Amino acid sequence: MRGTPRSFPWLMVRLLLVGSAASIGFFACGMRSASAAPTSEAAADEEGHAGGGSSEHGESTHEPAGGDHDSGGDHGHHDEFDLGHGNATAGLENPASWQYDTALFTAIVFLIVLAVLGKFAWRPIMDGLERRERSIAHTIAEAEKKLAQASEHLKEYEAKLASAAAEAKEIVDRAHKNAEAAAERIRREAEEAARRQRERAVQEIGLAKEQALQELADKVAQVVFGAAGKVLEREVKPQDHSRLVQEALAKLPSDN
Repeated sequence: MRGTPRSFPWLMVRLLLVGSAASIGFFACGMRSASAAPTSEAAADEEGHAGGGSSEHGESTHEPAGGDHDSGGDHGHHDEFDLGHGNATAGLENPASWQYDTALFTAIVFLIVLAVLGKFAWRPIMDGLERRERSIAHTIAEAEKKLAQASEHLKEYEAKLASAAAEAKEIVDRAHKNAEAAAERIRREAEEAARRQRERAVQEIGLAKEQALQELADKVAQVVFGAAGKVLEREVKPQDHSRLVQEALAKLPSDN
């Protein structure tokens, strides 16, 4: 049902074109026949004159032989009702007049059909064409609108994609910087821990050395004081002096 309003104007246009072509064809045929009619009539007259001349010639030829003058004379004259000679078109209707009437009738019918179609079909045809034009214009406008919207969406998506790419790059750069900072911090902490451990080891070694020296001094003092006390208690002989030294040396720590 939706195709009827659109097909009706085109059907009327086709009918109008067919009617116009038929009317023009009939009119052209009528004009051609009308122009050809005088030529046919002139040819018929010439044929009639030729027939009359031959009859007279026949009469003069057969007269010395004693033939019938009446029969020869009758043979040489034209008969108005004889359709076998040059008077074949005398009693008929003029073809040129009839063709003009047909052309005039065709033209009148064409004008009537044109008026009827113009009154009852032209407006629907124009309305259909206008509706078709509006529909096409609306379709083009909708397509352009959708194209503009698609272009806007494409620009938005491209902007979002560029923003996401920039954000991802920023995140990656930040991660690289954080990783480098963390590595630098860990390196510094490791170096600091190693330095503190080294210093602590040096301090512990120094303390242990001082403590060992202190213990050694205490022991030497004890040995010396003990040896001196023993010397004071008795007279020391060379053999005793050597033995005391050996004993004192034996009491010293063997590590240092």
